[in-house]
Amino acid sequence: DPLDKVLSCAVPGLKVGETRHVVTRREATKSRVKDQWADLELFEATSPIVRASVRIDGPLSRPLCSVAVRHPLGNLSSSVVTNGDRVVYSWTAENSPQMFPEPAMPPFWTQGQHLRVSTAADWREISKWYWGVSLPHLEKTNAAMSNKVEEIIRATNHSPSPRLRRAGEQPTTSHALLKAIYKFVSQEIRYMGLTMEDTSPGYAPHDVSLTFDNRYGVCRDKAALLVAMLRIAGFDAYPVLISASSAKMDDDVPSPFFNHAIAAVRLPATDSDSAIHNSSFNIHNSPYVLMDPTDESSRDLMPSYLSDCSYLVATPEGDTLRTSPVVPPENNAVSVSGKGRLSKDGSLLVEYSLAFRGLNDNAYRRHLLSMKPEQRRDFFEKVVTGVASGAELLRCEISPKDLQDTASELKAEVLVEFPEALLKGETRDEMSVP
Repeated sequence: DPLDKVLSCAVPGLKVGETRHVVTRREATKSRVKDQWADLELFEATSPIVRASVRIDGPLSRPLCSVAVRHPLGNLSSSVVTNGDRVVYSWTAENSPQMFPEPAMPPFWTQGQHLRVSTAADWREISKWYWGVSLPHLEKTNAAMSNKVEEIIRATNHSPSPRLRRAGEQPTTSHALLKAIYKFVSQEIRYMGLTMEDTSPGYAPHDVSLTFDNRYGVCRDKAALLVAMLRIAGFDAYPVLISASSAKMDDDVPSPFFNHAIAAVRLPATDSDSAIHNSSFNIHNSPYVLMDPTDESSRDLMPSYLSDCSYLVATPEGDTLRTSPVVPPENNAVSVSGKGRLSKDGSLLVEYSLAFRGLNDNAYRRHLLSMKPEQRRDFFEKVVTGVASGAELLRCEISPKDLQDTASELKAEVLVEFPEALLKGETRDEMSVP
């Protein structure tokens, strides 16, 4: 959000034994969720805390329905006082010891003693709110969108005509059609990070017809367009809020502090034998197939870097907080095989075959797409010379030729000559296999 600002201040001359006293005040003129409020307050930090207190003064008509203290140190006291039509909640911690960060640990504010509060009783309230925010924009379809869906349907040899699924009707579950619509939105709608809304900034998508016609949008715009086009094609699709980081949301305290929007298709319970249920992108038999159309170079509907993240599907009836499945490591591997011939002069000629999967396919494909074709060879040449000094790349073939063909796995065939692979000694020779 370009309206976000950071205020940084220093306290010069602070000496050992002196105490810094900090008082902060925040004013929110518009809540993220209509008629709801949530907050997180820390009572432990990377510096010792002599005393920290939080006071929440709110209307009695909107009490805190969800309260939790996580990673307690045993030094936190609390009180609740009602005064007329107001209710005041107070928490105080004294002498919280210094917290020491560890390598690769999750954000420290999720690991230290902290307080989470919300006026929402459960996650279904947040889910229904985001469905209500999204629905008016999802309904703003146009003829061009329907025509594009009809075109994709014909291209995938799928029989149903595009139409919004009626109540009681079984949703479409075609694997090929789902991937084709996803590919259109992910690759043909450019990501452009602009925040221009006054209402629910960062959450409410633009009208899907506007995103479709402009051919650009931010994550929530692309997700909403994907949902709308999937619903035209007969899928049971919904927008999704996800926390794209190692910081998990709290199961017991609902809050709207997500940072990314994706899409989901709900699968019918009776469709357990379908291609979608058994496909690689529906791990652990989840009731939802998750899709991130923001990523333009992903072969997978749900890139692996969004594994193990908290997400919330926005539905009319409300849904609970869920965690995205963890992709098995072998699904993200790079497979390398080589076949070589040793010459009498000690040089080694090796033909390598590289196959990139999952996260590696995603990362290398995105990187190669950002280059000109001649630069792609230079990239592999640097890799080869980094393996062995003096090595020469004789041939480099990358497939598919069209790197945006995400139906095909990213592969590379390289022929490399290593001039001094054989180390000759007085009594024996030894080969160094790169």
